[in-house]
Amino acid sequence: MPDFRINSSVLLHRPRPRVFEFSTLVESLDLLTPPWLRLSIITPLPIDMTLGTIIKYRIRTRGVPVRWESEIYS
Repeated sequence: MPDFRINSSVLLHRPRPRVFEFSTLVESLDLLTPPWLRLSIITPLPIDMTLGTIIKYRIRTRGVPVRWESEIYS
């Protein structure tokens, strides 16, 4: 099965320290994900968000379970 890569960006009108603190907590993803996707973070918490960290997740979309991994690369 081929790998897929999604790149995106968001402009946030907040002070950088506040945004950085929020983005370093993988648990913040729960606040950004619609509840009907039933997000589960598979990687045991706490997660050290450093270069090369891989985080595994699971969601359900239209009743179908989907797993994916994110790698911290910058």
